[in-house]
Amino acid sequence: DNDDISRLQFYLKAVSPQYGVKMSNEPGLIPISSLDVAEWNKAISKDIERYGVPQFLIFLLREEEVSLYADLKKTIMQHKFPSQVIRRKTLSSSNKKPFTILSNILLQIQAKIGGVPW
Repeated sequence: DNDDISRLQFYLKAVSPQYGVKMSNEPGLIPISSLDVAEWNKAISKDIERYGVPQFLIFLLREEEVSLYADLKKTIMQHKFPSQVIRRKTLSSSNKKPFTILSNILLQIQAKIGGVPW
């Protein structure tokens, strides 16, 4: 799990400048081990209280968590900040290179934070 997160953070920092997405700080991490969306909401709220509202949230989901996608998006919308949900298997897709995958994700992020993707 931590390898996927570290790899995602590395590639985001490497690719983001090419797409005009500025990451001024080290990407934060909110570890959540529960499959209960209410617990996810508590963890997000606690992080916001501690660090302030994030510019953007990325959720990296394991396959057993994908069924919670709709509830997760509803929770995120309550907080009113943009987000992107990524399935872990998307990052480890053998037929695509990580920079290609992250480039597509960064285009989506850029559009959601008000940038012009092309």
